Amino acid sequence: MDLQTHFSLLNMNQLLVLLLLSSGLQGGEIYSYTGSQCEMTKADIVMLVDGSGSISQDDFGRMKSFLSEMVQNFPISPNKVQIGLTQFSSSPKAEWHLNSHNNKQSLLQAIDQIRQVGGGTGTGKALDYIRNHSFKPGVGMRPDSKKIVVLITDGEAQDKVGIPAKNLKDTGVEVFVIGVGDAFSKSRTLDELRTIASEDIKSHLYHVSTFQSLHDAASNISTSICHAATELKQLPSYDPTVFIIRLVVLLLTLLIFSSLIFYTHKTTRGKQRAQQNDTELDYYNLGVGGVPEASP
Repeated sequence: MDLQTHFSLLNMNQLLVLLLLSSGLQGGEIYSYTGSQCEMTKADIVMLVDGSGSISQDDFGRMKSFLSEMVQNFPISPNKVQIGLTQFSSSPKAEWHLNSHNNKQSLLQAIDQIRQVGGGTGTGKALDYIRNHSFKPGVGMRPDSKKIVVLITDGEAQDKVGIPAKNLKDTGVEVFVIGVGDAFSKSRTLDELRTIASEDIKSHLYHVSTFQSLHDAASNISTSICHAATELKQLPSYDPTVFIIRLVVLLLTLLIFSSLIFYTHKTTRGKQRAQQNDTELDYYNLGVGGVPEASP
């Protein structure tokens, strides 16, 4: 390769780099991410709320405020999140079903109208009830939705919870448990909540000291529920339209670059052949001119 060809190729390489930089398609950008975003898919959530007599009216009001805050954190619609609610004490009572309210405003009004029933703490009976009555197509359960229960209670169950909890979870329902108050400072009662909650205890079991503390825990609990009802996706930091434009620019640049390489190579080879022919002709002429003439 002669010096002129070398500089021509060097200039084209510089042009390629310049075009790549101007397009913004730099190394590593395709794989850079801003982080994770929780986008909830279809979720059918049943709130299982303790309305036993051991909860004061003020604390029951605080629990209702917590429920309202949870509703505000979710995208409520027939195609996204549906929320049903069952209050339990000695016996369970469905306040509304999954398909009863299809927007946040309607749900918030329904929460405000809940009245505490009082009585004992039949947690096991309540778990059986929602398995048999709440997660059914006739009351709004969708076959392609994530099934979730959020249990809020202030005390130890007065019936057995082991088998009802297992039967519920065996149907594919994910169970979150929130224990409120000093009753769960004992290992025995805390173990009862562990039995009810889904396997990943760290993200499915919460113990708060008072009903006032529910407000502080709302964000963490909402996030855990959101993650349970989503496919966690990493979102790229670039606009897809911009990426497509940059990719087209890169391909065109490579095409131009390849064409220039081919043209330069073809032109250079033609010049080399012409120079070679000229050299051979000069050599031939020199050779013929150097032969002495014959003597007469």
